[in-house]
Amino acid sequence: MQPKKIIAAALWALMTAALIYLVIELARFGLFSGMITAVIGVICAGVSALIAWRVFKKDASTDFSYRRRRYTGPMIAAVIVGFIALGAGHVLAVTNRTMDAVLGGRGKTAAKTYTVALMSEGGTAYDAVAAVNTSTKKIAVVTVPSDVLINGAPLSQYNVGKDAANAMGSLLGVSANRRVILKASGLKTAVDTMDGVKVTSPESFTVGLYNFTAGTNELNGTEALAFASHSTACAELVTSAVVDKMTSGWAATHYTDAMTAVSQMMTTDFSRSELKSLMGKGLSSYTREAYAVTGTASAAGTAPDATSVSAAKTRLENVLKGQ
Repeated sequence: MQPKKIIAAALWALMTAALIYLVIELARFGLFSGMITAVIGVICAGVSALIAWRVFKKDASTDFSYRRRRYTGPMIAAVIVGFIALGAGHVLAVTNRTMDAVLGGRGKTAAKTYTVALMSEGGTAYDAVAAVNTSTKKIAVVTVPSDVLINGAPLSQYNVGKDAANAMGSLLGVSANRRVILKASGLKTAVDTMDGVKVTSPESFTVGLYNFTAGTNELNGTEALAFASHSTACAELVTSAVVDKMTSGWAATHYTDAMTAVSQMMTTDFSRSELKSLMGKGLSSYTREAYAVTGTASAAGTAPDATSVSAAKTRLENVLKGQ
């Protein structure tokens, strides 16, 4: 066998392995329909078969120079297709690892409505309940003070996770069936990974050694953590800035860094099926409404105002009922 034919066959084998890797990671990804995955698999198989036919078919001529030249095209094609498949497979593999780290839900099917408890741990001050209706494309987010008194104890004394979610649910008259937890240490790492974020503050304030002015503030990870610790509203501003940067052109050129930041910043019990449903509906097109529970501050904590709690319940219920 000619050396060039051996090289062409080896390149074809490597390319085929890369295509198989791509299809496997695509199937694991789970955010595309089975039909799309099958079509891509068929295309990959067709490309592999076409190049294999060019490599292994019998020579049409006995001319030695012709038999050497005819392997050049398949070799170039195999290298190009192999690199593309390997690159795409790597991106999917990184995404799959991130989703495995972030998504805790297993076997949960997509629903029309979700009541989501949004919590923080490790220094930030973000506590809220969101009602999501995928049919009407509406979201209502109700934030609550981190020291709000629920059943006589401040929210901050409840364990982050199921206990805190149940406490906020009891206050607002809903059952939080999904949870998203923001991790302070991961938020700091995420912001540093992105070389900082820009946050527009409605007011000037000081947290420890850090002074923030009304208007645009450029924050590194430590500064972002201090800013977020000031209030629930500030934590939401920082989180929004991180999400905005992740969905900007920066993520396209720093994909691995973006996925690593996501996995370090939050965990949730949404499943891939539910995430697929939400992404398919286009969250950016949803109508969003924000409301904050208020109350009277004291040494023991913030006693929630009955009127604001009632208004918050109404907003959540309206979204869940499709109104």
